[in-house]
Amino acid sequence: MPFASLEESTAAFERTRTAVRAAGREAPVVYSAAQVLCAGGNGAEVSARADRIYLQALDMADLDHLELVAARIVPQLG
Repeated sequence: MPFASLEESTAAFERTRTAVRAAGREAPVVYSAAQVLCAGGNGAEVSARADRIYLQALDMADLDHLELVAARIVPQLG
C-alpha cells in the first residue's frame, strides 16, 4: 500500500481479506504498508530531517516511471 492513514490502511487490508476469502484462497496473504518517519526532539530537528526525506523507487525496471521522476519531479526539489 502507498502512504495512508491507519484507518485507510485498515480498510484496505480488510477489503483484501474479503476478496481473498471470496476467491476461496487458503494461502496466507502478506500485508505491507509504507509510512514516512520524520521525527525530532523539537521543530528545528524535524525541519532538518524533513529536508533529507528521500524517494525510494522499488521497481527499477519501470523506466518510464524513472524518466518521469527524473524529468518532472527532481527539478522541483531544488
